[in-house]
Amino acid sequence: MECKEVKDRLVTEYLKIECSRLDRRIRSLKNPKVEQALLQFKNSRLAHMRKAHLDGIRNPQYTDDAIFQALETMDLDHIFEKAGSLYNSQQQDESKKDSLDETDFTVVALLDWFKNDFFRWVNKPPCPVCRSEDESRIRMVGSARPTSEELSYGAGVVEVFNCDHCSCAIRFPRYNDPRKLLRTRAGRCGEWNNCFLLCLKALGLKARCVRNVEDHVWSEYYSEHLKQWVHLDSCENAFDQPELYCKGWGKKMSYCFAFDDTLIEDVSAKYITQGRLPKMLDDETIRICLYFFNQEALKMVSENTEAFYSALVKYHRCLSANRKENGSRSRAVNASLTSLLPRQSGSASWTSERGENGL
Repeated sequence: MECKEVKDRLVTEYLKIECSRLDRRIRSLKNPKVEQALLQFKNSRLAHMRKAHLDGIRNPQYTDDAIFQALETMDLDHIFEKAGSLYNSQQQDESKKDSLDETDFTVVALLDWFKNDFFRWVNKPPCPVCRSEDESRIRMVGSARPTSEELSYGAGVVEVFNCDHCSCAIRFPRYNDPRKLLRTRAGRCGEWNNCFLLCLKALGLKARCVRNVEDHVWSEYYSEHLKQWVHLDSCENAFDQPELYCKGWGKKMSYCFAFDDTLIEDVSAKYITQGRLPKMLDDETIRICLYFFNQEALKMVSENTEAFYSALVKYHRCLSANRKENGSRSRAVNASLTSLLPRQSGSASWTSERGENGL
């Protein structure tokens, strides 16, 4: 019997044992306590996180077509050239040698290109008629229903502004489809993050979205070199600075959840290091709910029972690894590139209203 065949048999037997153990655990959790936990989650302000989880599974945005469009749009020569230069500079410094690898520096270069050369922040949209960009003469007057075309690109909300120069009504659809965002190249943190995640995935990186209940969103990618999920904020050009929001912005937060293509994970401990707002639900309730949400998600994407249990085993391994990571402080290997500043994106009045101006 060949070595590979022996290995395959051993893996199969291991999966059978693991699946049996997990199945017993799943059945043991189906009790009134679990039903109560799920009801509490449903009736809390966290319910929209569950909706975002399901929407991401049912309507995947980062398709092969979207990735192809991203690769056609990105300035890859510039990104790779800068990444190589940064890596070579690091390797010449003995105190920093091998802190990051070439892939990590590719992400650093992508952040810089995306922030400074590609995407544009929008406080108020410019007037399409008189071309005025004078924000003091452009006033938000309300919202409108999206058109069928706007809806097709995921714009659930359309903000409406009025130009005092020419009295034109200005529509600002809040698009979610990253393919559309590759063309508009403008928006606020939601648009920035959706498009940036597409660029990460186009480079073949394992990336996920992180949502804060108090209205901010950013990214993480898994660094094979660092063996951990690394914080990224394209709006701020921030790399591996999970304490940016608490210590730089002064933002008060209650929960942060990470979403990959299938699973949702509570990463609050990683990002909320001080001044945490009161928890809406206790830790055990959150743990039970996420466990069941992820089971359901794995069933939705698995073609058969064997695939489901195989994915469930991998999920538990991932949970174990992430608990170890979240229990220790991020390495913050790139602290010298971006200090912990108050929020840089958005107008001063807007960041002040949101409690993100560092005060």
